[in-house]
Amino acid sequence: MVMLGRLNHKINNHMSKTVTEINRLNKAVNEFQEEMKTVLAEKAARGKTGWDTMSSDSLFSLLKRKINMEGTTTIELMQKESIDIANLAMFYRIALQEGR
Repeated sequence: MVMLGRLNHKINNHMSKTVTEINRLNKAVNEFQEEMKTVLAEKAARGKTGWDTMSSDSLFSLLKRKINMEGTTTIELMQKESIDIANLAMFYRIALQEGR
């Protein structure tokens, strides 16, 4: 009976840690997607459009250029680029799903 109690404790402890980790992941995703939305809104306000008509090949080329960008040294610039990369990755995924 003691073994069963220990096993239940381990299972409950593991489940609690899993739920905690899932909550932390959800928080990180929610915060990042808010930054993605903000950047997209800023670009839309400046008149940037057309992501939904670009081919997946064109989007992939842009994505590769952003990822391989050299000389990005400031933390602020790297943070902004990471958001642009995430947005391009999202556009690329949509283009693939739509067969563009």
